[in-house]
Amino acid sequence: MKKIGTIFIIFLALLVVRAHAIDKKEWKILSNSLGPIKLGMSMSDLDKVSPKNIIYETINGENEIVKLAHEKTKEIYRIFLNKKKEIVLIVIYDPVFKTEKGIKIGDTFEKIKKAYPASKIEYGSDEGGYLVLKNKTLEFHFLVVMSDLDDSKGKLDINKIKKLKSYLIVVDGNKP
Repeated sequence: MKKIGTIFIIFLALLVVRAHAIDKKEWKILSNSLGPIKLGMSMSDLDKVSPKNIIYETINGENEIVKLAHEKTKEIYRIFLNKKKEIVLIVIYDPVFKTEKGIKIGDTFEKIKKAYPASKIEYGSDEGGYLVLKNKTLEFHFLVVMSDLDDSKGKLDINKIKKLKSYLIVVDGNKP
C-alpha cells in the first residue's frame, strides 16, 4: 500500500511540474503578445504568468528594465519594461514560437513578406548590418552583409534578399 501511495504522490508532483512548464508550441506571437505575456502588462503580472522553468536575468537601465528569459542556458526571449514597470517590447529568439500565420525565427524574407506585407523595410549597420521588415506591430530582423547581397553590377540582388533568414522577431504594439 505504501508503494501505491508513493507512486501516486510522484505522479501528482509530475503533473504540477508539467502544469508550470512552458509549452512553447502553444504560445503564439501576436501583435501585442507572446503567449500569456502581453504588452502593457505589469512586472508583477508577468511573474504570475511566467512558467516556472524560465529563469529571468534582470538588467536595470536608466530608462528601462530588461528581463532576459532563459530556458536552461538558451535565451528564448527578452522583455523590455518602462519606468512604470510595464512591458513595452518583446524580442523573440526561439524558433519554436510562431505567429498566427506560422512564421518563426529562421523563415526566409520571402516567406515572411508574403505572410506579412511590409509597410517599411529598413537597413541598419549595427552588428555588421541588418535588414528589418516592419509590419504594423511586428518586426522581422535579418543579419546581412550588404556586399553579399549585391549583384555583379553593385546593385542589390532581390533573389539574394528573398533567401535571407530571420534571426529575431519583435512585438511592438507602439508603432504608428
